[in-house]
Amino acid sequence: MATTDYIITQEEINAVHVAAQPDKLQGTAAQNKRVFDNYCDMIARKFNAFVNYNAGTADIDVEVLALAASIGWIPD
Repeated sequence: MATTDYIITQEEINAVHVAAQPDKLQGTAAQNKRVFDNYCDMIARKFNAFVNYNAGTADIDVEVLALAASIGWIPD
């Protein structure tokens, strides 16, 4: 994969961001919750893929990894 594969594009943001949804959500509670989770999930997927890609090829600051783990972006 290329480094550009880990860049979050404006199109990706627009597709999953809460602002892309109607003003009044019409789904079930679970469906409406998913609207808010989609954006965070997309960021976590991109970040995790980036970390995995760079794990053997570059030094990633330990503090960055610790922060990512503390907010659940890196699975145990």
